Amino acid sequence: MKLLSVSLLCLFSTSILASNLPQSMEELEQRYLTAYQNKNIDSIYNLIDWTGVSGYKKKMVKVYTRNSLGKKIIKTEFEAVDETFFNDFSVGEKHFKSNLAVENLFRIEFDNPQREESLVYLVGKSSEGYQFSLSIKNKIKSNDSDF
Repeated sequence: MKLLSVSLLCLFSTSILASNLPQSMEELEQRYLTAYQNKNIDSIYNLIDWTGVSGYKKKMVKVYTRNSLGKKIIKTEFEAVDETFFNDFSVGEKHFKSNLAVENLFRIEFDNPQREESLVYLVGKSSEGYQFSLSIKNKIKSNDSDF
């Protein structure tokens, strides 16, 4: 009985998390901005799809995301993107792909009088909703170490 209860709890919790994803790009933007204004870094991390991301890359994305907190946002916008590009792209000898089907870029511009400063996320969509997508190693084409 305990095993059944734990299994049902895990199944129910997973479906709650999946159904809690933003259902539009505008909702993704609003959730990001709300979390950013409240300096709720965990809520921002929950908007990112970490599937297939190496430990090193996950750490680096978290550092960049955390370091942006506190900067004044002056503008956000979605930009069109070649959706097929992120299915397979190369950097040197390494091949990458996005961990979600990318539909747009989400650009966040910060107030910095010395220079232009922005943060860009890939916006992807799964059957559960919208998240920020990350590039991961395309293991079909790459035989190299994690990035």
